[in-house]
Amino acid sequence: MTHITKRFGETIALADVSLSVQAGEVHALIGENGAGKSTLMKILSGAQRADSGTITFAGQPFAPTSPLDSLRAGIAMIYQELNLAPHLTVEANLMLGREASACGFLTDEIFGGSWSRKCGQTLQRLGLHIPINRIVGKLGVADQQMIEIARALISGARLIIMDEPTSALAQHEVQRLFDIIRQLRNEGIAIVYISHFLEEIEAIADRITILRDGRTIASGPLHRWTRPKIIEAMVGRQVDEMYPRVDHTIGEPLLRVSGLCGRKLPKQVDLVLHRGEILGIAGLVGAGRTEMLRALFGLDPRKQGQATLNGVKISRFGPDVWNAMGVGLLSEDRKGEGLAQNLPCSSNITLSALKKQSIMGWLGRDGERTASIRLARRLNIKWADCGQPVSSLSGGNQQKVALARLLYADADVLLMDEPTRGIDVGAKVDIYRAMGELTQQGKAIVMVSSYLPELMGVCDRIAVMSRGVLSPPYPAEELTSEKIMQMAVGS
Repeated sequence: MTHITKRFGETIALADVSLSVQAGEVHALIGENGAGKSTLMKILSGAQRADSGTITFAGQPFAPTSPLDSLRAGIAMIYQELNLAPHLTVEANLMLGREASACGFLTDEIFGGSWSRKCGQTLQRLGLHIPINRIVGKLGVADQQMIEIARALISGARLIIMDEPTSALAQHEVQRLFDIIRQLRNEGIAIVYISHFLEEIEAIADRITILRDGRTIASGPLHRWTRPKIIEAMVGRQVDEMYPRVDHTIGEPLLRVSGLCGRKLPKQVDLVLHRGEILGIAGLVGAGRTEMLRALFGLDPRKQGQATLNGVKISRFGPDVWNAMGVGLLSEDRKGEGLAQNLPCSSNITLSALKKQSIMGWLGRDGERTASIRLARRLNIKWADCGQPVSSLSGGNQQKVALARLLYADADVLLMDEPTRGIDVGAKVDIYRAMGELTQQGKAIVMVSSYLPELMGVCDRIAVMSRGVLSPPYPAEELTSEKIMQMAVGS
């Protein structure tokens, strides 16, 4: 890809960007949210067209007008949000778009014929022991991702684009994915790997290309780059401390939860959260961490459990009750629950506390705008205008808008579920710093995360969820990654 430029109205998404990927290599494409990575890959995969620039693939000029053009040429893209039909079988998903038909009817070679054999052979090639008649929606996320890879191989892909492939995977599933990627690389297939986890890139990539503000900053062999240099190139400034520590004092107990139990998960949760504290919740995927927050906040029903806030017993768990009491939730599902995608950024920020800007039932837009701009400066939110739809922002900036909603509501307790998932290094540092400043003000945070380094770098204490049961918390400095994993697996 040479001198690729793409505009959306007045916004320049890509400016003279170039990318070269070799057969049989893993090429990491990195940069902050909004740097242009997704736009560049959408152009390569045929989902969007460049305004100018050229592409060659396998030595031939290439100008896709649709994803089907790229797929037929041997380019497959696996999005972070998997594109599978969950109600169909594994076999049906693998052959979608490739069905053989006669007079509008599927031919016999599809089911139980040559296609079935080809599907089975492809799964075996990846070491997958999944019946081809299994309904995809009943598979775990890791297996669904492998089905996406198998679908790319069946199409004859010579280049596979993977966008944040590990964002929803447990650690052992990440290693399984890496084994598959190395196998594909050894077979001569090129991989473009997009990720915000630098340790993953260091483990799997051969070369890197760094984008910033829609421009190519650098490209070359990975071994020439140190992690601090990569971060500096991505964000355009030195990041002296990945996990900035803001001095704060841990005070008296603020929130007490005892005997919390959901319908299935969690099974037993007892915790005490103090003012000025960040309490981390570690554990494996499926252990019940998210279910704990949802049951506590009243989004999911609970079998039993009690809570007191500032010494006041909470008789009913519900978002309306907790919001009124100064407790806010940052959902892990940013698109589905955390934000109203069709509303402006300013409206999203004020949604949890509309009364603050209303007079006799009328919402004051000027005050809403002023408050939104103030919080944007505080969190370093990048937008053209606070009136633009929140869906038009990058993932990191959307997450900051979701956090700004809790700050606007002046929540004393923040329940944060995977607050930095899928966002870039610079945005993560901004959120870590904002969390530290909140504790300095005496506010308290419960932080669920699958990323152990950030839990150990940001939190004061860490508790571990294992099979629905929450352990007593330990001071973060007393724990190691190995100790946390032992507790998570129940050993």
